[in-house]
Amino acid sequence: MDRDTLVAEVSLWLDPTVIAEAIVDGLEQVEAPMTVEAAKKVWLNALETELPPAVKASAKAVFHRS
Repeated sequence: MDRDTLVAEVSLWLDPTVIAEAIVDGLEQVEAPMTVEAAKKVWLNALETELPPAVKASAKAVFHRS
């Protein structure tokens, strides 16, 4: 499967409600403002700083186990 097709398939599988719930849960846990702007800041920060290394580590753990 080529990359573009895979991206399209995975994007259909992702559940935006689950992601939104995780973001709002995070806001609640730290008593952050319960606003769309706060949620956007948290999500963009996670996308830029936490998600890439977490996905790489997960892929490595799943497919390159020793």
